[in-house]
Amino acid sequence: MGAKALAFRKGTQQLYSGSFDRTLRLHDLSVMGYVETLFGHQDTVLSMDALRGETVISAGARDKSVRFWKIVDESQLVFRGGGRSAVRDLLDGGALDGLHEDDGITGGDAMGGGKKGNERIHPKKFVEGSIECVAMIDEATFVSGGDSG
Repeated sequence: MGAKALAFRKGTQQLYSGSFDRTLRLHDLSVMGYVETLFGHQDTVLSMDALRGETVISAGARDKSVRFWKIVDESQLVFRGGGRSAVRDLLDGGALDGLHEDDGITGGDAMGGGKKGNERIHPKKFVEGSIECVAMIDEATFVSGGDSG
């Protein structure tokens, strides 16, 4: 299968690729060769990033995981997102939970001002569904984003 995500290891000719077959592959362009395959994701690898260290970070789409790969140790740390995604539920034919008229709360603020008693406040519910992107900030810190916003 073809690659969906690519990332160069900074300062080297090593290239990581993530694909639809749920794997990451390491290539060394200085010898134009394949080095190894990393297994672990349960769905398409949508995004990846790498810095100078022998690590790479990857986002696994609907498997709701971000994986921090330690290449030398041949190990990985798995970070899981939350439960369902309201957007994915809607696209898959379900209803958007948490967006019904009667789910709001009423009342004003502690100082007596703010909303009148008959106005509704709709709290936002954040759940992680598909993890769409990931970026490394430094060798030990990363950020990720998903379809929940």
